[in-house]
Amino acid sequence: MTKLSWNEYWNIAKTLEEMFPETELSNIKRVDVLKLVRQIPNFTDTLNPTKDDINSLIYSWLDLRNPEEKTEI
Repeated sequence: MTKLSWNEYWNIAKTLEEMFPETELSNIKRVDVLKLVRQIPNFTDTLNPTKDDINSLIYSWLDLRNPEEKTEI
């Protein structure tokens, strides 16, 4: 299993979608994303993410769910 860190937004998003497909993303809070990511077994980054890291991850997750829609940043 490949180790994940905060800069691997797409891989984290894919893992989150597999682990938590019922998660409502329209109003998800950054703290909730942090809690979910910390539950990924192969997530090994011990640094705290920046606001941009969390936002990039959320946008990646949204894009994964809606590939035909372009997510605005």
